[in-house]
Amino acid sequence: MRRLTVTIDGPAGAGKSTLAKLIARRLGYSYLESGLLYRALTYEALKRKIDLEDEKTLIRLASEIKIEIKEVGGKWRIFLNGDDISEKIKTPEVDEKVARIGKITGVRKEFLLFQRKMARRGGIVVEGRDIGTVVLPRADKKFYIDASLEERANRKCKELKEKGYEVPLSKVLRETRERDLADMTRKAGPLKKAADAIRIDTTDLTVEEEVAAVLRVIRKRRKKWILYTILHFIGRLLFKLLFRIEVRGRENIPRKGPLIIASNHLSFLDPPLVGVSSPRRLHYMAVVETFKFFFIGNLTRRLGAFPVKRRGADIEATKKALRILRNREAMLIFIEGTRSPSGELLEPKPGAGMLAYRSEATIIPALIVGSHRALPFKGRFIRPRKIKVSFGRPLTIERFSHLRPKEVYRAISSEIMNRIREMQRE
Repeated sequence: MRRLTVTIDGPAGAGKSTLAKLIARRLGYSYLESGLLYRALTYEALKRKIDLEDEKTLIRLASEIKIEIKEVGGKWRIFLNGDDISEKIKTPEVDEKVARIGKITGVRKEFLLFQRKMARRGGIVVEGRDIGTVVLPRADKKFYIDASLEERANRKCKELKEKGYEVPLSKVLRETRERDLADMTRKAGPLKKAADAIRIDTTDLTVEEEVAAVLRVIRKRRKKWILYTILHFIGRLLFKLLFRIEVRGRENIPRKGPLIIASNHLSFLDPPLVGVSSPRRLHYMAVVETFKFFFIGNLTRRLGAFPVKRRGADIEATKKALRILRNREAMLIFIEGTRSPSGELLEPKPGAGMLAYRSEATIIPALIVGSHRALPFKGRFIRPRKIKVSFGRPLTIERFSHLRPKEVYRAISSEIMNRIREMQRE
């Protein structure tokens, strides 16, 4: 089985470090706590009496020090330049200063490279505050671990007491609140939940319950979709025979991650045409009436479709689509919202832009040519005709980030349609 990259993010004191170590041990994976990198740098800077406002010196120090995280005697230990500093970096003094160093953009860039290098081959659990959003945005499994402010402060007090430090709860509560604010508002890698991360509140959970919840998600096997695979193979052969189907740009489709294939719509043949042309299994919306008949409805569901109402906004269908995308799967969307009676491109609907913006999915524009001649708008019989399906270059939403949500929905959909028009002219 492929070794995964797992990210665990969350605020200070949520229990993510303990959880990440246990998950790594249960899976036989490597472990990396990003916070230890900043603690090690803070410890070394304090030891050398470096001014913590001297960013240039701190960035240079971050590039020079050698940090290793190893499992020794069943425990994860951190080594700085060959010395075990696991206990030395967990003092109140380091606690107090580490957030300041964590704000320095140059330091974060140095450690980002270090973390990505460690995670390159998979088989690792990486824990921090911006891992799923900045450091490893394409990780296989993402989790956001949280707990109430009071619970996190209590845990920190208990940890400090066990190490021989007596710190008032009121002080720890204030520092935890300030740390949260610093983490969430810093310019470089702020703390936030990744769109596709699974949130787990640990306030009332035991450690073993936390571990069980995370492992359940990681070990959950995707359905084999045997029927889809069989029909995909048969459909590809059948469409080649009937329509001499020609597919271009299949290499533009990313093999993993949330994906929207946004296509024009000419015929009822279009969903299976794009489905057999895509290397990834596609979900798509089908009108409610399709599901009224048991056999057809059940088969359609098994092939990745789910119902949508013809008129008005369908909130449930939108939620379903977002769940699919946030689960890092792929969707087919007909950007015009309906079939074109004449075969000409229609005006785009904002739905594709909305789903892309809210899920942060990659968008692949797609152009279908000829399916309206094989099965006309009001036709009842299929005719053998040449059909082409083309997949364009990926489009991401970053370029639209300066716009407000309602503006960005239409802007993204308009850009997709412009790409489809360009493909039509080629």
